[in-house]
Parts: sequence; structure tokens; C-alpha cells
Amino acid sequence: MNPNAALEVAQAVRDACREAVAEAWEDAGVQGLCVEGRCEVAIGAIERIALKSIVERVLADREAAPER
Repeated sequence: MNPNAALEVAQAVRDACREAVAEAWEDAGVQGLCVEGRCEVAIGAIERIALKSIVERVLADREAAPER
């Protein structure tokens, strides 16, 4: 994997983590969990991210895109 592809994968993973944490944090707050509980829920959301799917999607998008 070239450095640009690796960077795109890393950025996609970071974005997925940010989205998962924000959604989990909000949902946990609505459920009335304390800060510690919200943190645990957010960590669990990160752990459930389908990394393989993200990598496959980014690499497929790169293959489908015109050369850069």
C-alpha cells in the first residue's frame, strides 16, 4: 500500500471513530448514563467499528477513481 492510500485509510478510520464516539456519547447521555458510563459506551462503539469494511471501501474507491 502506498503512503497516500495508507493515509486515506487512516483518515477514514479516524472519521469512523469520531462518528461512532459522538453518536454513542449522545445516546448514552439520553439513556441517563454518567460520564464514566458514557465513556464505556463510546469505547465499545470504537471497538465495534468494522475496520476491514473501511479498508476495503477506501481501497475500492481508490481503484475506481481516476489516477491522481
